[in-house]
Amino acid sequence: MNAESPATKQECLTVAFDGPVATLTLQHGSINAIDDALLDVLAATFAMVEADSEVSVLRIRSERRVFLPGRTFDLSPDALKAQQALTR
Repeated sequence: MNAESPATKQECLTVAFDGPVATLTLQHGSINAIDDALLDVLAATFAMVEADSEVSVLRIRSERRVFLPGRTFDLSPDALKAQQALTR
């Protein structure tokens, strides 16, 4: 998969390969807030990079001014009901 592969683009990040270095560039919303969508894409991306035997370095950077401000929470009634169902 490597050897200066073109960037793999997701909605909220890109991954570019250059030899043993994979560069993950966050571009999720205006400030890269961590939400469920970003966590899912990050998990899949980490698994993809880990499976590439040619990659020995993962560099993480941001295209935005803020790298990662923290976790966002969905406080809508539907999300709260779903969370309550998980904890029962």
